[in-house]
This record gives sequence, structure tokens and C-alpha cells, in this order.
Amino acid sequence: IEAPYLADFLDLQMTRADSGAEVRFTDSVGTTTTRLSAQRLNLDRTAHQVRLSGQISARNAAAEVALRTDSMVWLRQEQRLQLPTGSEIDVPSGQVTATWLQGSTDLSEWSLREGTGRFSPDNGGDSVEVSGNWGRLRIVDGNPVVEFDTASARWRGHDVVSDRAVYMGGGGSVRFSGKVTMTDTSRSLAARSLSIRLRERQVVATHVELHDGDLVLRAITLQDSGNGGSWQAQGDPASLRIGEDEVQAQRVRYSAEHGLLQLAHQVEGRRHGRHFSADSLRLDRNSDRVFLEGAVRL
Repeated sequence: IEAPYLADFLDLQMTRADSGAEVRFTDSVGTTTTRLSAQRLNLDRTAHQVRLSGQISARNAAAEVALRTDSMVWLRQEQRLQLPTGSEIDVPSGQVTATWLQGSTDLSEWSLREGTGRFSPDNGGDSVEVSGNWGRLRIVDGNPVVEFDTASARWRGHDVVSDRAVYMGGGGSVRFSGKVTMTDTSRSLAARSLSIRLRERQVVATHVELHDGDLVLRAITLQDSGNGGSWQAQGDPASLRIGEDEVQAQRVRYSAEHGLLQLAHQVEGRRHGRHFSADSLRLDRNSDRVFLEGAVRL
């Protein structure tokens, strides 16, 4: 601890710095890992705590982590930092804010309450905002891994709600699990798990039910472009309902640009009261025309 002025109160076992102070944390060989500055510092030797206040900033240059706050407690025996009034933490590819945090002195691991993360991959892709009641932040191999419980997110006009969410900075993706729902102005999707690949601008979901106007899809996996333009699904089989018509197939593709649905492998269904089966089916939604190919039975 360095300061231009220190007041030592021997009877209280306290040392105070009211004109600014700098704290340097070092590793086992003496290399500085974290630099911390504050306007005021109070070292309590009885409680083994150091309390800091007033425009606090801290940085670990190697991990590319920095934070800003106005209140901090250094728990010396536990070697932990506690931020009771919250903070903004800058991490590679994003920023995390929370109302309460507790973490390591090298700033690489944090527990948090009521947190929000805003992330954007370094080498291109979409940005995403994820929030949760509880969370955990870790720096792993130079990349942030941020976990949220009771999570919600916003991405490209989509709202996502789930039991859990994890942002993986190295892969540039967010994975949602538990009970997951994703909605926008025209569609809603429920899934057991869902991943947003920010660089590819793509959604991958498992055990899904998709509602898009009068169209309902149930499938084991779904890959979506994220803008409602196209998607492809697989199931055993996947089922599709459009109004009163129903059809099943192993694979389903949809292109909103062309209004075209394509189904393949063990296609079977009912349309306008007539049952059919075929190797493949194309439905032009613009003209409402169906084309069946391969081993067709009506």
C-alpha cells in the first residue's frame, strides 16, 4: 500500500489514508498482478480488512480486466475483494455490471448479484445483452466465461428467457438451458436448450416447438438464421402443422424469402382431408401448391 499521507491510530489498530492510496497485489514471485487506486483507505488490523472508497479503479493488465466502483472491502485473510455497492467490470469482448460482487484479488473470478453482461466478439459478429439474478464471472485462457441464473437476454430483436445462460467468450456464443423461450414480433420458440452463435449470427436449439403465424413445428434440432429468413430442422420425425394440414418428415427446411417449405425422408401427412406419403415434399406458401416426389401415395 502506498499513499502520500498516512495516519496511524495505534489504540484502534487502524491506519488511514485520506489523500489517495494505491494498492498493488503481487503473486508468489513478487510480480504485480493487480493495481488498485482509491481516494480513501482504512486498514483495520483487528478485522483483517481494508476498506476503500471514492472513485476506485483496479486493473489486471495481463488478464485485460478492469473495474470501477465507489466502495470496496479487501478481506485480507480470504484474499477476496468485496464490492457491496456494485461495479462495472471491463472484460475481453464486453462489460459486466452488477449490484454486488465478490472476487479474487487478481480480478479473474467473481460472484455477482443482479448482473448484466454486454458482449460482442472481437473478430466480428453480433452483440448480445444477458442479465440474471445471480451469476459468476471467470477469465479462462484469456476469455470471459459468464454464467447467469434466472436469465434473460436481448439479441437482434429477440427476447430470450431461460433458467440458466452461459456466455463463452472464446467461442463467441451464449448457451441457454432449462426452460428456454425465444420470442420476437412474429414468432415464438420453446426449447430445452438454445445456443446463439454471435459470429455466425445463428441459433441452434434442441427439442423445440416453433410457432410462426399458422405454422407450428416440433423437432429435435433446429438451426435458425436468427432473422426469420430461413431455418432447418430434424426430428424422428419432425412434425409440421399449417392450419388444418399436418405432415411429418425426418428433415424440414424453410426459406421465408421464397416462401418455400421442403421436407425429405419418410414424408407422410394429411392435406385438405387427403392422406399422402412420399420421399420428399415442396410447399410453395405463396401459391399454396404442393409438389410430391418419389414413391408417392395418395
